[in-house]
Amino acid sequence: MWEVIWRAGSFLLVICAGYLLRRLGIFGPREYDVLLRVVMNLTIPAAIIISFADFRMDLSLLGVALLGLGLNVLMMALAAAVTRNRDRSTRILHLMNLCGYNVGCFALPFLQGFVGPYGVALACLFDVGNSLVATGGGYAVAESLLREGERRSFSLWDTLKKLLRVVPFVTYLCLIVYTAAGLRVPGAVVTLLTPMANANAFAAMLMIGLMVDFRMERRERGTVLRVVGLRGGLSLLLAAGLYFLLPVG
Repeated sequence: MWEVIWRAGSFLLVICAGYLLRRLGIFGPREYDVLLRVVMNLTIPAAIIISFADFRMDLSLLGVALLGLGLNVLMMALAAAVTRNRDRSTRILHLMNLCGYNVGCFALPFLQGFVGPYGVALACLFDVGNSLVATGGGYAVAESLLREGERRSFSLWDTLKKLLRVVPFVTYLCLIVYTAAGLRVPGAVVTLLTPMANANAFAAMLMIGLMVDFRMERRERGTVLRVVGLRGGLSLLLAAGLYFLLPVG
């Protein structure tokens, strides 16, 4: 237990360090963009490849990707239901913030240290379905549902075109096909990418710290707290349901 707490604390320490460095002026307000490009195009893809090194693909595991998509659809449906009588801006806020899971930049660094490569590979499968919503699909659906004036239908093709420009998502797809064919990531590739993959946790947590900004108007705090509380409560219920109801050991 204490090992888990200390390890989680080490990630929190890096986030706090990033926040303090920005507040002290050592980093500018937009300098996290550089780290974002490094994380999205180098360290996350490397971590994904490393996690698939000893992964044995079972086609039944593709259901994990469907789970990632299904949970997002469920959260959007719940957001639409609880705000059906609210104003448009409130509905947009809930629709955009109750769905989507930050697997690549936030969850993967934690999972690398807690569950090992196999767990990271499963998280990557989950993120395949999640990405359909988190990287633009959720925005497109919200826009089509709440667009004033002329309504524009949701385009799956436009969403897929955006996803195919996201390096981690393309890496997911390539490795799923690669491992499904019974192939394994060569040991030389693992050796070459290991230093880059090991840097993912630090780079991602530092980037998050640089992005954190607690400034908001007083009237906005209640709305933000309600959204966070609703999402946290629903997520706890879903996590408990998945833990106790799914047939996994």
